[in-house]
Amino acid sequence: MRIDQLNVSFIWNRTFFHLFDDAVTEKVPFGFFARRTAYTKKFLELSSGTSPLTYPWEKKTAETNWFWKYYLSNVDPLHTDPSTLSGDCLNNLIPFRKSLKLDVTMPWSTDSNPAKGISFEGFFYRHGVSLVCTLRLRDCQNIEEAVDRALDARYQSIFSLRSQNGEVRPYSLRALSDQCLDALCQEAINCTDGYTDQLFSVAAVASGDKEYEGRVVQQADEIHKALEALASWDPSWKTMTLPDLTQNVISIKKQQPGDVLYGHENSRVLWSPRLFVPVAEGRKNYALRWYYRNLVMASMHARSLSAFLVNTHKQSAINGRLKGHAKIARDILLKLQNPVGKSTYRTRSLKVQIENDCDLQTALKELNPQLI
Repeated sequence: MRIDQLNVSFIWNRTFFHLFDDAVTEKVPFGFFARRTAYTKKFLELSSGTSPLTYPWEKKTAETNWFWKYYLSNVDPLHTDPSTLSGDCLNNLIPFRKSLKLDVTMPWSTDSNPAKGISFEGFFYRHGVSLVCTLRLRDCQNIEEAVDRALDARYQSIFSLRSQNGEVRPYSLRALSDQCLDALCQEAINCTDGYTDQLFSVAAVASGDKEYEGRVVQQADEIHKALEALASWDPSWKTMTLPDLTQNVISIKKQQPGDVLYGHENSRVLWSPRLFVPVAEGRKNYALRWYYRNLVMASMHARSLSAFLVNTHKQSAINGRLKGHAKIARDILLKLQNPVGKSTYRTRSLKVQIENDCDLQTALKELNPQLI
């Protein structure tokens, strides 16, 4: 049975502390993150469309952006005056986004759309940068081929990057991510210093054979094996011993038979045939696309805040500016972990992500007395 499209988003974070030093913020390009008036001016500039930076929500076909709307306590950022919104965004540590234009192709890129299978996005925070690379692996004969392609992309030098002088060189995903993170840091603080976090991934079948619809995932069947492969990233996935299916399944809202959100500490895999099978001929089901994007944004944002707190814990001294930012980051994570009403975006995936992050939990335990 065919898998017409598998989406995989890889997320990296690099934490730095330059923008908590007054002497540095006056000299670096993104020092505006440390000054409320300068931040507000930059935030309003983004609304004019003249900046290479954008808000993290993208206005495409959707009428709203659900993650950021509910994160902002049910305030729709696409329908709110930027001058009113800027203070909330600063107080909630919302990043600025930049689309990275790289001339990259994969072995499975088509001649008509060579670059459509991969995209890069950068996100800027006061405390660091995040990078999201999304692959769209199309026209796979079966789920095994889709998983094999994803693993090749994860570990092999299958990417061809064309430089400005026209030279084409093979790159691994790791090399591409390092280059992009360096470029984002250089743009923000004029150097590449920082602490790079472990890779986090989010995957989902975006389109597949209608014969998958109604099928419930069973222990050790081909779907369970594929989910575990995309969560563990084990190159020997075809022969590995599978864990108990229920141990890695995360409950989701409005779950129906056949739906599975599967995850390890650093990964999520969404399987929902009722959503990836087209609703009708010539009609797309946008629910899965929105859900996937929300999951990527939620995972990226929580991961960035967690990495910041973990690395703050490693610092020999915490000044007042850093302490204030860390307290906000901690409070946001606690709200995402245990949301009340419509105070923020609600998903059990974030609760599990935050609670299973051992480094974060250790950092919180030891930082909390300093953040009173």
